[in-house]
Amino acid sequence: MLRGRSSGRKSGQAEAGRLGADGVVVTTVSSRVRERDCPAAEGRRDHIVETTLIGTAIARFHARARSAERPSLAIMSLDPKRRQAARVRLGP
Repeated sequence: MLRGRSSGRKSGQAEAGRLGADGVVVTTVSSRVRERDCPAAEGRRDHIVETTLIGTAIARFHARARSAERPSLAIMSLDPKRRQAARVRLGP
């Protein structure tokens, strides 16, 4: 079963790389093992391992490149008293 999980992790990492991510944070790993009759050898059984990984792809952000794109957004308080105080400080 460890071989199936390892293969699943590698496959997930490769897929995230194709999408432009630098890595993956895995949150859930589950494996299911089942058997079936081997079609190539009579009387033998095949074992099939299905591994499911759920996670989030992560990417680095470079401060220099990001700051060149556009300025940061202003944050506006929903509190009317704070908004009024900001207007007084900044002027009309």
